[in-house]
Amino acid sequence: MPRDGSGIMSWPANGNAVPNTPIDSGKYNAFRADLLSDLNAARPVPAGGTGANTSVGGNDNLNAQSGNIASATATDLASSTGTSVTITGTAVITSFTALPAGAIRHLTFAAAATLTHNATSLILPGAANIVTAAGDTASAQSLGGGNWRIRGYQRAAQVPNSSSSTETLSNKSLVDASTNIVDEADATKKVKFQVSGVTTATTRTLTVPDADGTVLLSTRQLLVSAFRNLKVQVISDTQVTVTADAITVEDALGNSLRRLTVNVTAAISAAGLNGLDTGAEAANTWYHVWVISDGTNTAALLSLSATAPTIPGAYTYRTRVGAVRNDAAANLWRTLQYGRRAQLVIGTNPVTVPAIASGNSGSPTTPTWTAVAIGSFVPATAVAIRGTMVNAQSDNNRAILAPNNSYGAWNSANGAPVGNGNNGITGSTLYTNEQFNLVLESTNIYYASSQGSTVVLLNGWEDNI
Repeated sequence: MPRDGSGIMSWPANGNAVPNTPIDSGKYNAFRADLLSDLNAARPVPAGGTGANTSVGGNDNLNAQSGNIASATATDLASSTGTSVTITGTAVITSFTALPAGAIRHLTFAAAATLTHNATSLILPGAANIVTAAGDTASAQSLGGGNWRIRGYQRAAQVPNSSSSTETLSNKSLVDASTNIVDEADATKKVKFQVSGVTTATTRTLTVPDADGTVLLSTRQLLVSAFRNLKVQVISDTQVTVTADAITVEDALGNSLRRLTVNVTAAISAAGLNGLDTGAEAANTWYHVWVISDGTNTAALLSLSATAPTIPGAYTYRTRVGAVRNDAAANLWRTLQYGRRAQLVIGTNPVTVPAIASGNSGSPTTPTWTAVAIGSFVPATAVAIRGTMVNAQSDNNRAILAPNNSYGAWNSANGAPVGNGNNGITGSTLYTNEQFNLVLESTNIYYASSQGSTVVLLNGWEDNI
């Protein structure tokens, strides 16, 4: 009774018994021998066996290697010829074809396909999509009706998880949205890191100090710098533009945001957002320039206040970036500021350089100082004033300039930081243009001159931003 190539048994020809006819003992004995031989032989799988004569061999035959199956939207696991299947290609997989509930397939991926999570038809670990890599393996179990669950997934390039306290992870990346550090006694206490604010293709490093202690994490963002490549420029009688590669803005609680590629303009003739925060423009007045944000959008604002502008709407994040001044006609002085350093742009408004002080005043030899108020020339937030002292000194005339009135005469050991003169060259006149940069100690600077042609001119200032 031979079996065919598929393991199916067939009866020999003319082997059926004939009624009322004796059975030949030879044929009967041969039939019984065939049955005994088949019962003791390795029974093929289609006949309900394992195709093996041993337990190990039987189990091996029931877990055979299938031919490769190409990835597809509905990958055809039903056509597999064994339980171990290699899936080729890079298609997006949203389901597997139906197999009886409980059927297991051991999958190996040959390339970067995408397994798409579905809460019914393709249930994935972590309820998140998986982009496979060559050599990754997974265990898939049919739930019946074309629904499947991935019971386990192992990355080829990842060391399996271990409970060992000495295990070291090297060169691994953890996804911030799904990675938590939990308290060992209460897993509901969690810490999650968020790195979405880091510039694309950039790695930021947090360095731990070489000491035991507690690291305080506050709601204030780590500030790399307040600004990078800041430029503040008055571009018309009414408009000021702010540009920067990056600016950090902060809310009233100290929470901060980093705004990138900033380019905003405020018009003092407008009200609110990108304009004057409140009230009407006043002449001969300093206005502070602010960059504000609602967390998504960035805008500019002008305000009389250097500390608490009136913020429009949801723009709760802000930072002051400079100050501008208008004249008696309420037209803005043209100024150009890089970083903290601002300079007057002479030619349009003002047409000529403003004079801070001039002429005979006090005595540079006693000395007797004249206090010169600077509130009209630099903002209240300035920490330094820059300018030029211009002189045409004839015989025995001098001029001096200082940040306070404690300095001595022009030629003393305690001489003023800015000074010059003609010490008796008969019939001569000395012409000098002496630039200065004085750190401000008060709202005055101090001046003395014995020459009527002396003039102290404003060039700019440094703002304390």
